[in-house]
Amino acid sequence: MAAADDQKPAKLEDTSFGASRGLAEAIAQLDPAKYPPYKGLSPLGKVERYFSRAAISMAYSLDQLEVTAENMTALVTAVPLVARLRIGRALDTIASVPEGKMLVDMLQDSGLPVKMRNDFGYNGAVLHTWVSSREGAVKQEAYEIVVPAFSTHGRLVAYLTHELQHLNQSKNNILMIGQNKVVSPLETIWHNAAVEADAQATAVDVAYKLKQAGKPEAWDELCLERSTSKNFTADYAAAVQKDPAAAQNGQAKRAAYDAWFEATFKDGQKLSDFYAMKGFMNYGVAHNAMKSENFATPMGAMTTEDIRKLGALSAVNYMDAPGGRPLDDPYYRDLPPMNARHAEVIGESHRSYQSKFFDTLKAPVTHAAPAVVAAVQIQAAEPAPRPATPQQPQQVQAFKPPRPA
Repeated sequence: MAAADDQKPAKLEDTSFGASRGLAEAIAQLDPAKYPPYKGLSPLGKVERYFSRAAISMAYSLDQLEVTAENMTALVTAVPLVARLRIGRALDTIASVPEGKMLVDMLQDSGLPVKMRNDFGYNGAVLHTWVSSREGAVKQEAYEIVVPAFSTHGRLVAYLTHELQHLNQSKNNILMIGQNKVVSPLETIWHNAAVEADAQATAVDVAYKLKQAGKPEAWDELCLERSTSKNFTADYAAAVQKDPAAAQNGQAKRAAYDAWFEATFKDGQKLSDFYAMKGFMNYGVAHNAMKSENFATPMGAMTTEDIRKLGALSAVNYMDAPGGRPLDDPYYRDLPPMNARHAEVIGESHRSYQSKFFDTLKAPVTHAAPAVVAAVQIQAAEPAPRPATPQQPQQVQAFKPPRPA
């Protein structure tokens, strides 16, 4: 009997000791028995999925045709000069308001190239980064931004602003929380959601201020039915209507940030559910670093200060805007829809994390031992140094990536 007990997997535990709100409750939900087993699609299910995807693809193509008709220069963007002119015009537009100028100045100081992808089927934008977990630490460095050629000027401005904020996060070493502190898999997923919501709120905020400055193209684009961002612009506009000062004191931007967590794609899938997989991939990089003999990154809980750092990238920290819900409110810490296999994989990842975490707590204090951010004295880690030559290319933080298969 004892031998059988030894084979039982370790109980999943709250590695924050209660400091990370909602973590204990979320961990308790990682029981595969609470979810339906994974099943492949039946023949009828495959037919239904085919036609569902075909309908979405048709609607998407019609949107792309509409966008192209509104901006015929998209048809000649393969000419490098045209691409450069369009990108330059978008950057000039963004820089015409103080919030946008800060981002454009940062881009120019970094020397990072912005490229245009001349593909009719591509409707997204992405900050490409190199990611490495070698030497026992998570390192990332951005190397280019890619934007879609088949886009209106307004869409180009909105998408590019979103990616510039991701670059801002990257330059300040907060794009991936594992750079400064390795947290549990669930907290890594939650932090990645906050990173995405911050970038989108920034795009909406800059677009509104451009509209105030007589350049409404980006705001108008974000308000259209073809954009998921209509969810965010409506909440931002409502906040300004309620209090005109909301655009300056951060309340409107916070409203757009909050709206991201309920926003959906056209097929009804929540953005936060879609980006949960990206967050889990980010944890995988940290997990690889943890396996290194040289691992020395602090381990601990995700705190509200980790989220405030995102708001601090703005001239006014909108995370501190009056009337906002607590930054660790359960509203921001949903679990994505899962089946038994999903729960098992995330649960096993947490079990591996907690094993390393508790082993570190027991380890004698030496210069080689990994640092631990204990629950009794949780604090923000110092930013990681600028990464050395990274090893693994990865597309990070796509604004509107291709839908999952």
